[in-house]
Amino acid sequence: TRVRSSAASDVYKRQVFIQITVNIMYGYSIPDISRNIQEKVSQAIENMTGLSVAEVNVIVSDVTVSKN
Repeated sequence: TRVRSSAASDVYKRQVFIQITVNIMYGYSIPDISRNIQEKVSQAIENMTGLSVAEVNVIVSDVTVSKN
């Protein structure tokens, strides 16, 4: 896979705040992948819970190089 992640969330007054830490494979666009993660996570949480997503913070902790 090109992204490995862990996540944490907090709910305050029916708003969700999410922090996702990811490792991204070298060669992929960090801004594009981060934006995609933010959009997909926000949509999924809102659809599944009906709660408003206030923030989805994506933290890139590492850029990994393929061993191939």
